[in-house]
Amino acid sequence: MAYSSVVDTFYAQSSRRYVDFILLKPWYEFSYDQELTLLNNVKNKRKNTVELVREIERHMFYAAELSIKHVYAQAIEKATRAEFAAPDPYTTVIGDFSGVVLSDLTGGVLWENNSTLKIPRYFPFTQIYPKIAKKHPRIQKIAGNQNIVMEFQTADRLNMP
Repeated sequence: MAYSSVVDTFYAQSSRRYVDFILLKPWYEFSYDQELTLLNNVKNKRKNTVELVREIERHMFYAAELSIKHVYAQAIEKATRAEFAAPDPYTTVIGDFSGVVLSDLTGGVLWENNSTLKIPRYFPFTQIYPKIAKKHPRIQKIAGNQNIVMEFQTADRLNMP
């Protein structure tokens, strides 16, 4: 018999917040300590012994997981910052954008001039760049790279056996 506790519900919500976060920023910047505080505010609601023990066990497991991730993320971030400067939140794309219409530039894209665009990094880049590339295929560099290979999955490819 499976029990779904308020702690399990919290964990599912926390996991969703994490996924939403890493689409936009590096994983080690996630607020594991804030999630641990939220977890500690979750109140046990089980009455019978079996369910209460399960809830306490899940709480301890999730608290340990968040604590370990918090310490590890701090170490990775510290090492990263010691070696590298803070990354630009945009990826620079150089090409011929003389025909770009401002309405084409959605999702936080910055238009510096007719040859330079700045597109938000991570997941937004994967959504925005293909739209720009279809209309303006003369891209010369992306993030300083001249040899550019991008693969797109289309609906017909997803249904292939």
